[in-house]
Amino acid sequence: DIRVLAEFFLERFVDRQTGMQHRLTSETVAELERRPWYGNVRELRNAIEHAALRARGGTILPDDLPAAVSQSFLGMGETSPGSEAEIGVLLKAWAEAQLRDPEQAANIYEQLLALIEPPVMEVALEKFHGQCAPAARCLGLHRTTLSKKLKQYGIENS
Repeated sequence: DIRVLAEFFLERFVDRQTGMQHRLTSETVAELERRPWYGNVRELRNAIEHAALRARGGTILPDDLPAAVSQSFLGMGETSPGSEAEIGVLLKAWAEAQLRDPEQAANIYEQLLALIEPPVMEVALEKFHGQCAPAARCLGLHRTTLSKKLKQYGIENS
């Protein structure tokens, strides 16, 4: 159930990252339920964390959710999936949206890292079968730095 998972991720994220209580509106839940979740649980978690960072106050609105994943980004269009050019366009659009609100602009870099670092670390860990040392080398990090970041983002290394 999308609502249950979304609320679980929101509560988990709030406890570890923002310290602020958030809630999903019924419109936001409806939007989440309309979307196809190609990335399944991890993609939903990332969407919830993104929305919590963007939300003003404690209420998460549909506009706080990241844009729906495009067909071309999934590799179903003409561009290669996740190409640097496409990622650059998405990041630029995200930054422009964040900078429209002076309150959001105050910590845009930290917000960006909180969006980008977790999935990159998870992929590196998957590639190296949960082994921290080679995953850290791949990421250009010291093993202890990777371990601290995994703990910071609540990523379990199995």
